[in-house]
Amino acid sequence: MGEASSALVLLRDGDGYWWQRRAWSDDSYPGRLDFAAGGGMEVGESPLQAARRELDEELGVSGLALRALGEWTLDKERCALFEAPLPTSWRLGEEVEALLRLSLAELAAWPAHDLHPQLADWLGKRGEPSA
Repeated sequence: MGEASSALVLLRDGDGYWWQRRAWSDDSYPGRLDFAAGGGMEVGESPLQAARRELDEELGVSGLALRALGEWTLDKERCALFEAPLPTSWRLGEEVEALLRLSLAELAAWPAHDLHPQLADWLGKRGEPSA
């Protein structure tokens, strides 16, 4: 299996997680729920560096303690997943409509077509249609 080509970040607050609703104007999966931050790695960038950059670009957050959770193949892409505590404040970037707090059980109840394909795959909803 190859090395990760993207980095994804889970933000955790107690027993809940915070998920990104992608901007409705975004050219890729508008309005769908996604990991709190994430995206492709740039040339020469490590997964940790990519996770930090994506947090800054999408949520205006820096300096969070990131814990590596491992790598998964999600929607046919190798992804490095990190977890971080919810920051005390954030600034949504233009790719982000909102941050929503949902437990994993609440998120799992959402239909796959309302989720980014990588998030749907992570939740085991790979086989569902993605309209």
